[in-house]
Amino acid sequence: MTEKKVKICHVAAVDITVKFLLQEQLKFLVKEGYDVSVIYSEGRWKKEMEAYGIKVKNIKITRKITPISDLISLIKLFLYFKKEKFDIVHTHTPKPALLGQMAAKFAGVPVIVNTVHGLYFQKNSSFLKRKFYILTEKIGARFSTLIFSQNKEDIQTMVEEKIANPQKIKYLGNGVDIERFNPLKFSEDFVSSKKRELGIEEGLKVIGTVGRLVKEKGYFELFLAFKKVLEKFPRTLLLVIGPKDFEKNDAFLPEDLIKECGVENNVLFLGERLDVEELYPLMDIFVLASYREGFPRTIIEAMASGKPVVATDIRGCRDAVENKYTGILVPVKNRDKLAEAIINLLSRPAEAKKMGENSRKKTEKEFDERLIFDRIKEGYKSIICHRKIKSRLFQIVLKRVFDIVVSLIGLVLLSPLFLLVAVLIKLDSSGPVFFLQERIGKNKKSFFPYKFRTMVQGAADKGLGFTVAKDDERITKTGKFLRKYGIDEFPQLINVLKGEMSLVGPRPTLRYQVEKYNEFEKRRLLAKPGLAGWAMVHGRNSLTWPERIKYDVWYVDNWSFWLDIKIIFKTFYLIFIRQEGVYGKDGINDPFDR
Repeated sequence: MTEKKVKICHVAAVDITVKFLLQEQLKFLVKEGYDVSVIYSEGRWKKEMEAYGIKVKNIKITRKITPISDLISLIKLFLYFKKEKFDIVHTHTPKPALLGQMAAKFAGVPVIVNTVHGLYFQKNSSFLKRKFYILTEKIGARFSTLIFSQNKEDIQTMVEEKIANPQKIKYLGNGVDIERFNPLKFSEDFVSSKKRELGIEEGLKVIGTVGRLVKEKGYFELFLAFKKVLEKFPRTLLLVIGPKDFEKNDAFLPEDLIKECGVENNVLFLGERLDVEELYPLMDIFVLASYREGFPRTIIEAMASGKPVVATDIRGCRDAVENKYTGILVPVKNRDKLAEAIINLLSRPAEAKKMGENSRKKTEKEFDERLIFDRIKEGYKSIICHRKIKSRLFQIVLKRVFDIVVSLIGLVLLSPLFLLVAVLIKLDSSGPVFFLQERIGKNKKSFFPYKFRTMVQGAADKGLGFTVAKDDERITKTGKFLRKYGIDEFPQLINVLKGEMSLVGPRPTLRYQVEKYNEFEKRRLLAKPGLAGWAMVHGRNSLTWPERIKYDVWYVDNWSFWLDIKIIFKTFYLIFIRQEGVYGKDGINDPFDR
């Protein structure tokens, strides 16, 4: 019987957000087996989206404050969510975030996710503007199950302004298809041909910028700075790529503005383009003079294309550009510093080239879009897993009652054995009977599981450290017998009784290992650690760490009380009859190396 697909609906205001920011995410989710829909106002690319298996619903959402239109949008969103019964609604940008999350909550959507593409207020924003946007973000956050933030500074601001519970917020980042923007794909002949196609004279220095034609993108300062650049480098062209956006209050007519700034003979407007990966190679320097950004994808595209970047020193840009390594950061709205930075790079081509090379390396390491896709996927799975666990309340109660009864009976019945083992340990070697070492349990809570000591005192500081081998000289004679039958773990019934562990669950983990977990691996911390586990019955210590964690996460995703019973019986068979998996392959346990 095939599992029912998880239904997801992404919500945005305009088609360009979906096309240029979300399309690759949505395609990835379709490939991962999700039932994906997207809502945006009327626009282009509907057929293209549907060809990728993405369902499109057009609901008008204005970007300006329009009370009557906003109310109509809210009602339409509510009715659509109610009809489709989505498992997850995922919103983007301020207006769709507020309306979409409210409508989803009212419609009973179980999981509501919002991506903050950049807070709309800065430290220097007016008091009223700042308070207004903080209030709207707070309202939206009340409906959120999970909030993704594209930059780290916004996370800090949201926490400081008490916009949302810090536990709701996760870092998402931003990324691009690094192969699409690989500079090695474009030869010198290609670049020359593309320049001829666009009417760009050979030998001209090209400064490029990409962004909507609105003043917020810093065009006024850029054109004035470019005027100063022309005084030093008259054979320079400013290549501007981006659509007009008259829905925004700060939209402008580009032809009028460049005439006003006196640079009309050296600026080429290309408008909206779908071939930007072929245009970045034409540039010597990329510039973004924005007043506000979330995490600008255009900078990442330019860096992936191996270009040095000049950008304003604001949130988002600081996440992408490493000052004086991949580019230069300049104060916002400062035309003189902007011009100075551009002139600096044009005057030092070798230094600019090195910055471009560094940009490509940084992008490959940090801004591959696949990293973003994985964070979204793991975010979804983590939430769904949480909800599954909450929905199994009866089984959870049954599991805890079972743990208490079995551990209590076990401790009483095994007390004579415990006494005998304690005597043998003391006779065999000096040191305490129990070995106590910090472990990390459910939801990253620290605790100390009880174990009979099977090694010489201070073993962790000797020999193989945390790794154990079959012929390990640190293991005592009594310890070898205890390890063979798993008796050294029996005292953890005390931890089970205390509620720190369960009879069945992922094995408890060391702190240094948890600190190196990725988002997928962190999901094993959603369940209490166990004496027995799904990974244990599939090989125990003979498994590699990635294999163990994969089994543990499967257990978390598919847990049921009856699965626990099955694991308990299998564990007895594995340990007492088959006696397998005590040590790893070749007699040594797999080390946790990262």
